[in-house]
Amino acid sequence: MGNILQLNTIGTSNYNALQTIFRTRAWRGLSTQFAYTWSHALDEVSEYRGQVLDDSFNLKAGYGNSDFDTRHLFTVSGTYDVPKAPWATSSWSKRAFNDWQISSVMNWHKGQPSDETLSGLSLIGNPYKGVSHKFDPSFGEQWWNPAAFCSPGGTACPGAANLSRNKFTGPGFGDVDLSFIKNVPITERVKVQLRADFFNLFNRINMASGVGSVGGVCAPATGTGICTTASGFGQVTDTIGDFNGAPAIGPGEARNIQLVAKIIF
Repeated sequence: MGNILQLNTIGTSNYNALQTIFRTRAWRGLSTQFAYTWSHALDEVSEYRGQVLDDSFNLKAGYGNSDFDTRHLFTVSGTYDVPKAPWATSSWSKRAFNDWQISSVMNWHKGQPSDETLSGLSLIGNPYKGVSHKFDPSFGEQWWNPAAFCSPGGTACPGAANLSRNKFTGPGFGDVDLSFIKNVPITERVKVQLRADFFNLFNRINMASGVGSVGGVCAPATGTGICTTASGFGQVTDTIGDFNGAPAIGPGEARNIQLVAKIIF
């Protein structure tokens, strides 16, 4: 008989978190929310479809950080109603200088693990030593030091694989969005809203994170078994929006500017 796949309702998962929120509501025209979450999720399998255990005879062999494990998440959002100009008394000046709003959403979080299955490699050093994490236009970003990993069987890696599932994470994420909003009253029930939205205001390069985002195929050096970059090992070659199916316009992609006109009634 060949492989027999069986779906069982077994396994272990746990999630622990510290969640904090601080809000201000309409304080001198300013409404804000600050939220911070520290969390840790662990399991044997995170995907509910298309995923097979690393070792069906040893369920706990795959126990490690969940694919979606995100340790630190910090978000800030706010809206400010710009005070009306007391000197704007004519009808045209009221329409031009009053009823402005400024709104912003900011988001920062740590990266997520990239190895949803056991890699079959051994850890022999610090994966972040000797890498600058600077963007290289030719390929992306070298996130891990390949020399910190080896494939069992070489002189530098004589024993069995010891690297647990989802041991290390990919790049973190940071994004600041800003909007300028102008509400122009037309009648008692109708108004026109003009707005300019700036996504990723500071044009930060957000590399991909999550399952498969960091190259995990080791090209071992002859003899030693130490991994090299020949196969792109330890490299992140895509941005997070494109990686998640929203190239150019997804969250964290290059700066986008959107001009909007709405009729609200």
